[in-house]
Amino acid sequence: MKPWIIMGNGRIGRLRAISYSVWLFLAFLPILILQVNFQLDHEVTSAFVLNVLLAVTLGPINIMFAIRRLHDMNRSGWWSLIQVPMNIVSPEAKYRPNEPGLMGAIVVTACIVMVIYALALIFVPGTKGDNRFGLPPPPNSGWVIAGVIVGILLPFAACTAIVALRVATG
Repeated sequence: MKPWIIMGNGRIGRLRAISYSVWLFLAFLPILILQVNFQLDHEVTSAFVLNVLLAVTLGPINIMFAIRRLHDMNRSGWWSLIQVPMNIVSPEAKYRPNEPGLMGAIVVTACIVMVIYALALIFVPGTKGDNRFGLPPPPNSGWVIAGVIVGILLPFAACTAIVALRVATG
């Protein structure tokens, strides 16, 4: 049986995980934009509520994607818990980015660990054939490939739009 997109069982390939993450990001982009606008307007309570909504909604989905990627690499899904501390430390880092001492060291260490972890999920290939977590992921569809292309082009398009808006507004 093919696992549902956000279930923690089964395996998911690198491109499919990236593509699903891109489509999920685009689905939640309006809420993210609203949250950033609240933050820029210093409406702290509204920004906090949307931040919690995003974390509660997207956090478990991201963990499910990570579990399935780890399964594809024949690793236990328990390794996905590496990202939980970053979800706890991240809001702290947002509001106190230059904190000296122990908190600053914790934030920097958590960021380094998360970058290494994310790069491993993206670049480490899955095992060939069956493994202890099931059959290999299905071949990538056109939507999967489109999601990866959008994910690659989106940052460039966003940066271009921001520069164009800055130039246009002087």
